[in-house]
Amino acid sequence: MAKCTLCKKGAVSGNQISHAQNHTKRKFKANLQKVNGLLLCTRCLKTIKTIRRENAASEEIPAEIVELEEEKAEQTEEDKQ
Repeated sequence: MAKCTLCKKGAVSGNQISHAQNHTKRKFKANLQKVNGLLLCTRCLKTIKTIRRENAASEEIPAEIVELEEEKAEQTEEDKQ
């Protein structure tokens, strides 16, 4: 069976239960996606995406932009008072 290359999540067996409470065996399959030749579950994809965003946000913001944002914040505080 196919498994996620990072977390090893794969198919899990269980029961399908009808309205009449009949139990039949079924499989719950992981939501796997092919990304750059790897099979990854969607939870791992989401985790990777958020980690990339956090790293990009912390490294790519120039000091000038941070100073401008601080000045704008101070001006809004003064306007409120």
